[in-house]
Amino acid sequence: PSIPLPHHFEPAAGLAILYLGIAITLGAYGLYNFGLKHIEASKACTYVNLIPVFSVILGWAILGESFSKQQCLAAGLVMVGVYISQCRFNITTARRSHHSCSSFKGSSCD
Repeated sequence: PSIPLPHHFEPAAGLAILYLGIAITLGAYGLYNFGLKHIEASKACTYVNLIPVFSVILGWAILGESFSKQQCLAAGLVMVGVYISQCRFNITTARRSHHSCSSFKGSSCD
């Protein structure tokens, strides 16, 4: 099945394509690369998991889309997961054992 090409050009559609190409590509990826200069890549990539959370919240706030209890719970779980993944803790404090692990350095999350 083929779709016929449009016979006339809609300026609004062209502007939308330009906006997506310029604002999103240069803006979002530019800001992401700017952030990578200031924090580790391992921390930056963790925050990518928040993109769907903010997409759902902004869709609800701006476009009036539905925001169900399940979506709210899932968003909360993602946020908790990102928070936990960014925490560094001392393994001897967390687990009262005689084994030490040099890979767990630092203090608890603030």
